[in-house]
Amino acid sequence: MGRNRLRQSKKARGSMIRRSTFREILGSMGRYLAILSIIALGVGFFTGLKITKTEMIATINGFIQEKNFYDFRLVSSLGFEQADVEAFRQEPDVRYAEGTYSFDALYSGIGERETALKTMSLPEHVNGIKLVSGRMPVQQGECVIDANMRNVAIGDQITLTDTNEADTLDIFNQRTFTVVGMVQSSYYINFERGTTSIGNGKVSGFVYMEPEVFDCDYYTEVFVRFDQDYEIYSQAYKDYITEHKDSWETLCKQRGNIRYETLKDDAQQELSDARKKFEDQKADGDEKLAEAYQKIEDAKQELADGRNRLDSAWVELKQQEADLQEKENALNEQAETLQTNRTALQQTIAQLPAEQQQMLDQLKQSIVAAQGNEEAMQALQMQWEQLAPQMWQLASAALQLESAQSTIDTARSALEDGKNQLADVRNTLVQKELELKDAQAELEQGQSDYDESKAEYDAKIADAEQELSDAQEKIDELKAPSTYVLDRNTNTGYACFESDSEIVNAIAKVFPVFFILVAALVCMTTMNRMVEEQRTQIGTLKALGYSEWTIMKKFMVYSGSAALIGCVTGYGIGTAVFPEVIWKAYGMMYLNLPLKYIFSWPLALISLIAALACSIGTTWLTCRHELQETAANLMRPKAPRAGKRIFLERIPFIWNHLKFLQKVSIRNVLRYKKRFFMMVIGISGCTALLLTGFGIKDSIADFAQMQYENIQILDGTVELKDDITDSQRQSLEKVLTEQTEDSIYVSESNWNLLAGDEVKSVNLVIPEETDNFDRYMNLHTEKQEPLSYPGDGEVLINTGLAERYQIRTGDEIRIQNDEMQTITVRVAGIFENYVYNYVLMSADTYEGQLGMAPEYKTLYVNVKEGEDVHMAASELMKADAVAAVQMNQDTKERITMMMSSLNYIVVVVILCAAGLAFIVLYNLTNINITERIREIATVKVLGFFRRETETYVFRENMILTAIGSLVGLGLGVMLHSFVIGQIKVDMVSFATIIRPLSYIYSVVLTFIFYFLVNRVMAVKLEQINMAESLKSVD
Repeated sequence: MGRNRLRQSKKARGSMIRRSTFREILGSMGRYLAILSIIALGVGFFTGLKITKTEMIATINGFIQEKNFYDFRLVSSLGFEQADVEAFRQEPDVRYAEGTYSFDALYSGIGERETALKTMSLPEHVNGIKLVSGRMPVQQGECVIDANMRNVAIGDQITLTDTNEADTLDIFNQRTFTVVGMVQSSYYINFERGTTSIGNGKVSGFVYMEPEVFDCDYYTEVFVRFDQDYEIYSQAYKDYITEHKDSWETLCKQRGNIRYETLKDDAQQELSDARKKFEDQKADGDEKLAEAYQKIEDAKQELADGRNRLDSAWVELKQQEADLQEKENALNEQAETLQTNRTALQQTIAQLPAEQQQMLDQLKQSIVAAQGNEEAMQALQMQWEQLAPQMWQLASAALQLESAQSTIDTARSALEDGKNQLADVRNTLVQKELELKDAQAELEQGQSDYDESKAEYDAKIADAEQELSDAQEKIDELKAPSTYVLDRNTNTGYACFESDSEIVNAIAKVFPVFFILVAALVCMTTMNRMVEEQRTQIGTLKALGYSEWTIMKKFMVYSGSAALIGCVTGYGIGTAVFPEVIWKAYGMMYLNLPLKYIFSWPLALISLIAALACSIGTTWLTCRHELQETAANLMRPKAPRAGKRIFLERIPFIWNHLKFLQKVSIRNVLRYKKRFFMMVIGISGCTALLLTGFGIKDSIADFAQMQYENIQILDGTVELKDDITDSQRQSLEKVLTEQTEDSIYVSESNWNLLAGDEVKSVNLVIPEETDNFDRYMNLHTEKQEPLSYPGDGEVLINTGLAERYQIRTGDEIRIQNDEMQTITVRVAGIFENYVYNYVLMSADTYEGQLGMAPEYKTLYVNVKEGEDVHMAASELMKADAVAAVQMNQDTKERITMMMSSLNYIVVVVILCAAGLAFIVLYNLTNINITERIREIATVKVLGFFRRETETYVFRENMILTAIGSLVGLGLGVMLHSFVIGQIKVDMVSFATIIRPLSYIYSVVLTFIFYFLVNRVMAVKLEQINMAESLKSVD
């Protein structure tokens, strides 16, 4: 029976406590909501930022796992064959090994200018693509293009331009392609598309085509996807890749050597076949040339013989003509003599009588008749010599003259015939002379043709021999290929995403902690004031027999329920809103994917524990202190604090000029020290958070500009190939002269800084000449004091290294390379730098400690004034000696874009800090008014007007706000320095900068919240009932 009564009594008491707690919540809803809100804001901010990196990585991880993002990218200077791909597929743990074609090419049809696109074959398994709109290609003339490109649409046609190199155009089976879809690629998870040696030097986007489009007998690269599903960036994944990398580097080198030997043997065989064919063709050509030469020589001999014969004929002709002339001359003389004799004879005959003349004629006829008859002739002669000897003589003479005339006529006829024959001969000889001249001209033309043909033949033979010699030289110079096994960290988007998400994580590690501390402070203040207000009730309950735990439970339920609701609300809103806002900001840089929501039980539990610790924990401490007193002491109100003079009263000049209410306000501020410190700490904490938020924005706002305009003032770096020839170097120097204002050879290599037990990767920079190094890097301290280049045995290091490893000027440091060579040097100075970790050293120091000169495989360049840096980069990339070109403008733009995304995070931080400041001010002001209700009622009873009452109350808040703001600025500077120090991203450090405007913004915002709270609290002041408030509550 007694136990039942006791049980009923306890139940009744518990019910009464619950009702009392519920009434307390309803009666002080503002205070309750303040605790709830500040817990919700603190938990929301903490969980929202904390889960953001996890959700960001999970989102990208889900996408690239779905699309089988590569683990290794295999590259060889000689490319890979299908047999190599098959060999890679047979390796253990390989899920996919896929060869791909990838070329940079210029296209028209995208905007008004030529556009450089990364042109790739459609993936089958690895590096899958996501169709955003349209469809996938189904034939060779179709393609899908980068969804980020704005100057091209589905249905447009893009065409390879003639400005592409012939070798590039030969790779493609066709020139024009129709865009049928827009895609996102897992290979490009951020906006960066890379640089190229064509066009303006920048790749504007990517395009995928059917593999059959490419007329290429080798793959430009092979992507390997292992049979693993580790989360990206996880240590397990990194260990897995590290474990496989060495063996794959060996395998890739082996396959490269096999292809090298195959190519070399094939080339040698092809060269041998070409040489044999050349020898055969040369022998045939020599034979034909010899035949042609012999024909010409024969023609020459024949022509010479013809000339000789013709010359002999001319000589003979001239001799015959001379003989004929002599005969003609003799004949003419004979004719003249004959004519003379005839004339004399005719004169003699003319003197004869007619009878004798007649007799003479008869005699002549008889003589003519007797000719041929010797006897008749003799008889006739004897007769006439006896009868008329004179007549016989005259007749004989006449007949002799006639005979001579006949002989002369015959001879003249024969002479004419001879002349005619000689004329014919002359004509024949003239014709032969013409024919000989034609033959001579033909021979000369033949000789000329032969000489030209021979020269052309000799030139072709020389060219062919030179080509064969060059081909042999190339084969002899052909080296084993350079092979590379590139992991995901060489992918710009993948590497940058880790750094960017790490910045969010770094802020999440530090910033929310201060939110929770301020929230804990406000909760403690709130519950402390609440417990003090209810001292009498606590004493009464204690006197009625309620246990300390039962009494304490009322307040713990009050604060705990507010914390629980605030925690649930904050977690739900924080994990839903903060990651989405930040992800939208990063959407400018990365793939626009739906963020994957993750509910983290550990994070929820930690948040709940922190929230309950801030509320219930502080409540327990406060109640425990009060419950240690007796019930009688608790039922008595605390004695008011004894008044005493403040320090201003000792300065009559100031004190006497203050009004009465001003004096009261100043006394109240300094009299209630606990309230003073709690208000100052709360307000200063909010101001510090605001200043830290603005300070982070200042530190990252001009980050890229400071690095690439004030420190690294060079335009770009040029990486050279190994073992470049003299001709390649001369060609490079020519391009440098045409494209750059100045340049310097530099040795850049990765070394490890040995700092105690830690090892940090650094970039060792050794310029060939140090005199003009200030054209490329502006070396100065953080105080802008100039630094000279270090001398022998000295180095300069950047501020990030110095701060992280506590290195000072004058300290000795050790650096070590992969070959375990160690250099010990003294730090001559620490220069301002924010991107990468640098150790600057002179060549003398390097050579003095290692005994060998550094290898200069890098060029720092400055482009000519007014020239486009990307065009210059494109021209530099065309040089055979150049392996890669990186322009600082591209790096600056990428970092600026990254920092602009980070600005959204900073804005979120500032807004949360502003919200926290408002809640803190509201809560502290509400507590201040609540505990001074009787005082305020008294002031109102005394006849103070509403504005005077507000001024009386809020003047104290203004003083405390001013003091808290000033203290907050100092705390903010320290907090900002601490936060920036904690945001440690590999190879990047941030300057600790707070601009003057940020101080002003922080103070102004604090006062704006102060005025807003005053407007809200003014309503509460107006609602204070003077009669009720002045009733005795003791």
